[in-house]
Amino acid sequence: MSDKWFGSLTTLTLYDDFSDPANVARFEAVWDELKALFTLYHEAVKLEPGSDVSRINALACGESIEIGLPAAAVLEQALHIYESTDGRFDPTVHVMVDLWGFTPRFRSNAYTPAMPYDRELVDGRLPNPEPEMVEALLPLVGLDHFTIEMTESGARVTKCMPGVQIDGVTVEAGMDLGGAAKGHVLNEGLAILRGHGYEYGMLSLGGSSVGVLQRPGDESDYRVNVGGLVDRLPSATHSSVSLMAKDTTISTSNDQLRRRVADDIIYAHIIDPFTGWPMHTYAGIGPDERAGIFSATVVGKDGTVGDGLATAFCLMTPAEAIEWINEIGADFSVTLLAGRDGTDRVEVITNERSMTILDARYEIASEMDSSGAIRYTGDLFQPEP
Repeated sequence: MSDKWFGSLTTLTLYDDFSDPANVARFEAVWDELKALFTLYHEAVKLEPGSDVSRINALACGESIEIGLPAAAVLEQALHIYESTDGRFDPTVHVMVDLWGFTPRFRSNAYTPAMPYDRELVDGRLPNPEPEMVEALLPLVGLDHFTIEMTESGARVTKCMPGVQIDGVTVEAGMDLGGAAKGHVLNEGLAILRGHGYEYGMLSLGGSSVGVLQRPGDESDYRVNVGGLVDRLPSATHSSVSLMAKDTTISTSNDQLRRRVADDIIYAHIIDPFTGWPMHTYAGIGPDERAGIFSATVVGKDGTVGDGLATAFCLMTPAEAIEWINEIGADFSVTLLAGRDGTDRVEVITNERSMTILDARYEIASEMDSSGAIRYTGDLFQPEP
């Protein structure tokens, strides 16, 4: 079964004896329960008038609102991930995502400039913003611009950051909780499946947030393909790198979806909250020097944290990412794909023991000791002597 929530196609695959009408009825009841869950959270966090998130975004500095339990639960999770990633996962980067043209309004053929920082299309494409505009709006980013007080009925949210004036128009701080919501409902969805007695199956929210039970047959693990490969090496396939997983969640972030290519540079929708620039243009590496992590896959029991970590890893240098992998230890399996322009090689940095590589241009660039800690063994990112 499939349907669409959070801007992604949600697919449910379950294994059972469907010749038995009772099992068919159980499946339909589970799907109805999942649809109710997804709709509840989607309606709370969607970036459309009437949702709790849109009401938060409409606040002026000093104003407060009460939000319901679904949005409050996701916001609480987002705050936890924000703190645990030292701010690299930040839902208030929404204004920068909009500046770069990655919000839903830019995916419509009817796009017309509406905000003071919008640009006219050139040959059907949206130009990149001027660096001065990035710098002007960057102060709006930071979850600490909001005071969040959890209550029995949800949460009370107060905006504490004044808006920024652009051409006489006030641009307010805002947030997008869609990323945190997907992991949250994935956890809840897997709990529903297990609560109904299912042992075999998979729940996928757009492929970037996936929950797996067990796979029927002799091999109980699912083979998970690590994404973000194909346009790096044209002859590669999504099965060039894979790992095995069961009874867990798999979160992937990369530069393959919601992106724009300009001057042979991929500008992805994952924005660094510290610089305001898309992934791969973090401090020390500008848009003219393409190098770094372009895909991160995190496997673990908590899909919400996994989604946040996958996003955060895409904004780190390989050295920073390895330090983080060693800090989180055995709680999560992490696989990173990294490369540098001018080479036909991809380095795989991982603490995953079930890794399979089927393309000689992909090479393991890390090794693991008996404690599970890894160190870098590649040569694309060795420091200068």
